[in-house]
Amino acid sequence: MRSQFTKACDVFSLGVTLLELATDLDLPKNGQLWQELRNKGPDPRVTQHLTPELRRVIQLMMTQDPQRRPGVKQLLELPSVKLAVKRRARQLLISRLRDSCLWLLMLLVPLLLNLASSIFQPLLQMLDRLQETPPSTPSPHKLSSLA
Repeated sequence: MRSQFTKACDVFSLGVTLLELATDLDLPKNGQLWQELRNKGPDPRVTQHLTPELRRVIQLMMTQDPQRRPGVKQLLELPSVKLAVKRRARQLLISRLRDSCLWLLMLLVPLLLNLASSIFQPLLQMLDRLQETPPSTPSPHKLSSLA
């Protein structure tokens, strides 16, 4: 690195971080393996299960020559990165809409229950009164005819 810490170094570090996350590897921090990783990039056998787009982005970010390494703006212009950004924005929108719907539902359910109660409560009370009405007693005329 020659003690020159630039945005290119940050891009390289992010590329290494993406590689670690995508491959679940514990990459070396220094030594011979670290130098090989810096000079040659990641071993293709380690990244073979990654999508070609992700492999390409990681390789670009880990380009050995900092002058040839893409900047953040260039990385964001890559078609695969643009697609991932759009996909993530869509996921966030769906998540926000779902949360808003749930919030609205939590707000409306008590109101709807209260409304239903105010409509059905009088009906239930009327049914209760109808059931409580005592049976009518037979008229005296019907009693005498039974005897």
